Amino acid sequence: MRPRIWMKGITQEILEERIEQIKDPQIRQMVACLVWYDFMGERLVADISARERGYFEPYLNASPVYLKEEQIIPGLRWVGYPKETARLRARRLE
Repeated sequence: MRPRIWMKGITQEILEERIEQIKDPQIRQMVACLVWYDFMGERLVADISARERGYFEPYLNASPVYLKEEQIIPGLRWVGYPKETARLRARRLE
């Protein structure tokens, strides 16, 4: 999956704003972690700015949450994942 292709033009600030608008804290955490892994997963931590890390670290360091596919998909769609990509991404977690 290459999210940068379909997320072209969406900044980290926009992603953060959309993540923060997710009301359920467990869904918010799961979506934040997935966005982190999808966008930053191939980069070395040293290459990721403190600003980028600072937002995501609380989500990454929190106790893991386990949600069903149908709970995660709307959050992924909200931050900008295409329908099929969100479905496939959520499915990989179960």
